[in-house]
Amino acid sequence: DVAILVAPKLKEPIMEIRLIAANSLSRLGLLALPAIDELISALDDEHLWVQAAAALALGNIGPQAKKAVPALKVLMHSPSYGPSGRAREALDKILKH
Repeated sequence: DVAILVAPKLKEPIMEIRLIAANSLSRLGLLALPAIDELISALDDEHLWVQAAAALALGNIGPQAKKAVPALKVLMHSPSYGPSGRAREALDKILKH
């Protein structure tokens, strides 16, 4: 499963690798579900771009990512628009049903 192979890259020390991993998972939609725990952890990444990409990936999973709602609600209050905006979008997608 691709998500299982990519998920560990979200913990790499190099930010660009984490960002590529999160962006890659965001393109998988529901197929990224096996990486949900790693994506939730990535919402706390030190880099805003990684946070935003992880939120996008969780939103693209859709309603089956309900486990991420508490962490996304915290990120929604980030002072940075990128992560907070992506968190809002993700919550809309996850909670729409």
